[in-house]
Amino acid sequence: MPSVRADICLISPPNRAQSRRPPLALMMLASYLEAKGIQADIIDIKTNSFTPVTEQEEKKIISEIVKELRRKKPLIIGLPAFCTEVNEVTQLAALFKKKFKDATIVVGGVQPTLYPDTFLYSDSPFDVVVIGEGEQTLFELISRLKNKQNIDDITGTAYFHEGKIVVNQPRQLIKDLDTNPFPAYDKVDMEYYLKPSIYGIRWLLFSCFYIFTSRGCPALCRFCVNKNLWKSTGNQKIVRFRSIQNVVDEIEYLVKNYHIDAIYVYDDSFVINSQRVKDFCVELKNRKLNLVWGCEVRVDKITDEIVKTMKDAGCIQIDFGVESGSPKCLARVQKNITIEQIENAFAICRKYDMRTFANFLTNFPDETEEDVQLTLDLAKRIKATEYSFAIMTPFPGTDIFHELNLKLEPKDYDLFKDAIYSEQDPRFRMAKHNLDLRNVVTEANVKFNSPLQFASPVVMHAWSKKWLSSKRKLQYLLALKDFGVFALTHVIPRILAKNLSPYQKKKKPLVSKVMLQK
Repeated sequence: MPSVRADICLISPPNRAQSRRPPLALMMLASYLEAKGIQADIIDIKTNSFTPVTEQEEKKIISEIVKELRRKKPLIIGLPAFCTEVNEVTQLAALFKKKFKDATIVVGGVQPTLYPDTFLYSDSPFDVVVIGEGEQTLFELISRLKNKQNIDDITGTAYFHEGKIVVNQPRQLIKDLDTNPFPAYDKVDMEYYLKPSIYGIRWLLFSCFYIFTSRGCPALCRFCVNKNLWKSTGNQKIVRFRSIQNVVDEIEYLVKNYHIDAIYVYDDSFVINSQRVKDFCVELKNRKLNLVWGCEVRVDKITDEIVKTMKDAGCIQIDFGVESGSPKCLARVQKNITIEQIENAFAICRKYDMRTFANFLTNFPDETEEDVQLTLDLAKRIKATEYSFAIMTPFPGTDIFHELNLKLEPKDYDLFKDAIYSEQDPRFRMAKHNLDLRNVVTEANVKFNSPLQFASPVVMHAWSKKWLSSKRKLQYLLALKDFGVFALTHVIPRILAKNLSPYQKKKKPLVSKVMLQK
């Protein structure tokens, strides 16, 4: 049977081929468009590797994408782009422009929204940049193209014309998120994403899927792009919530149709409105969905009542952005939390046997060795279940990026790919001290994370209970083998690797090693 010609094909870039995180943004766009009568497809080629996509794999993936595009003959080819993907996506678009001359090439996402000029210039392969939320904008763009109407004045778009960039009026945000249909699960390989893995509730092996219950974040963190993302679209910084009924309807749909065992609430911060979270927990229990779940919460939102309520409803892990043990560092990035709130949040979680994942950063603006020591001391005191230490990076669009006044060439965007694990460029260094940042985070990750956490009573009870009741028992057994492969190919090499970056601070010995032993 010949395939139906697609109005739009949304492409997952090849570098995402090994990712266990589903392309939810593309899935939400596709479902919205399909509900409006638009034929939307997603091309999301996957590998079974835990390691980054190799050059050979990338060529094969691109070949498969081109093959699918030839079969679908779409009116529009849509590409997403983070700052780490600028060069890859641009090269991909150039290939598509050459092979599919009649197709309109569209790019959207964080980087195009913040910096449309990255993609619009003379001889650019991109025809249109979508700024901000893409659902309504893409629908209008496709509708006009199908009817051979002018597309120059569509709100929420930008394009290059007669030597200059034209940015149209911003598109208003979708006010009622309940009007959006559930993501287009049928457009991706759900079995790939639902294989038990440690990428949902981090470091816990479950068949898990991600879900958004809101859009937006009220925080003002200067190292995060979120606060400036909405500003660039001409909208106020607001948080929009789905109704609890709508959220749990989606979860129930996933349980009944895809037999998931866990969910991860992918909101920027789940506990913004405490009563809403309590209502969510009540509804989850009333439906008897028998799920475990995790989420990310700010430490200043944690109370005994909220943790107990979440625990009773199946929550087994809360992720926190602790960032630093230095009050000065926290203040410099407008984190707006205190050391007391951090310690209190982790103490409450321990009280209720709630697993915790603590995210820490180094390389704060004007960070000193004393600040690093305060962070390591705090990490020891809070007794988190799992830890992640990374290097604060001035990603484009953040306040700290603007403060550094960084001027980037196209090739520079590739430097951001591994910047949170190793020093990629001296321009990214904000700390005052001379410590080797890569060694600070590597040694801290090794010291504070114990393999014994995977065998803790809380973990084993939750895992064995879900395994015994799961319809994916065989997949769990196979996943244990995959987890071993992951450790051998990903975790251990990262710990042992030397000289990951051409730029390494070596003015002092590894003071971090001394600090960690204090």
